[in-house]
Amino acid sequence: MEFSSPRVHVLGCTDPQIKGPRSGDLGTEEGLGRSTGVIDFGALVAAVNADPEFSLCARYWDSRLRIVIDDSAVELLIVDGRVLVVGAPGEFRTDLHRITLSASSETWAKVLAPHPPPGWQDIGWAPGFSLEGNVLDRAPYYPALRRLVAL
Repeated sequence: MEFSSPRVHVLGCTDPQIKGPRSGDLGTEEGLGRSTGVIDFGALVAAVNADPEFSLCARYWDSRLRIVIDDSAVELLIVDGRVLVVGAPGEFRTDLHRITLSASSETWAKVLAPHPPPGWQDIGWAPGFSLEGNVLDRAPYYPALRRLVAL
């Protein structure tokens, strides 16, 4: 996939402009139809891209967000604060820095519960939850990460 933007270039896409997810990426096994059993990425991406709070927190954010549940991982390509594509780790040939959220399925279930147990409501402090990546890449967008998990 190749996208072009004044700030970001991702190889392999024929779309000359970034305007959000392309229809060819939606609903396929390789695209937004992915589900880990804990997270439905199609619903997540639709909710995130439609959410005004996330849009505000994520403005100007360019990153690869890797979400790891047990032994399976999925990457989200985020450009200009919008999730464009969901793919396998390493699928996006880009120099964007990666942020990784990882935990066991039991930990994810507690964090994603409608009313998380005490101590499980924040991805930065939940026991067994790992948030990795350069602090300069993730710190400004920590509110966006929390909102993404809340959605």
